Amino acid sequence: MSFDERRASRPGGRRTTVAAGASLVLLGAVVGFIGLLEATALVRLGTLHLSFGALIVGPANFGLGLFAAWGLRSREAAVLPAFGWFAAFMFGGFGPRPGGDILVPGSGWDVVAFAASGLLGTVCAVAVLFFGAGRPLHPDDLATDESESG
Repeated sequence: MSFDERRASRPGGRRTTVAAGASLVLLGAVVGFIGLLEATALVRLGTLHLSFGALIVGPANFGLGLFAAWGLRSREAAVLPAFGWFAAFMFGGFGPRPGGDILVPGSGWDVVAFAASGLLGTVCAVAVLFFGAGRPLHPDDLATDESESG
């Protein structure tokens, strides 16, 4: 039985996949808003000042991307949480308010670090998944690939 046949035979099939994808986008938005609230908070390590929001968002986008790809068994799913994060970032920075931004100040290195960290986390997750493209994403796929080849 091929992977596509196994996926189609699961209860819920396509609806479950769409619901999981939507949940990952929503989870990315939650991470985005939590990071936005902490984007200007600084962690002081001696003379080094780091944006706490950037420290949260980068690893969170990386981990959620890997989790999404593993859970949905699709390397392309790694970008789903990033869509929600990006929407939250854009809404927080350019949302409907007479003064402009809602949660994020218009400029500053901490906001730039927050944006760069979020993008870098997603890019790293996608790179890890695509450069390891010869390996299955899930242990069930490994057993099936070995049984089909032999």
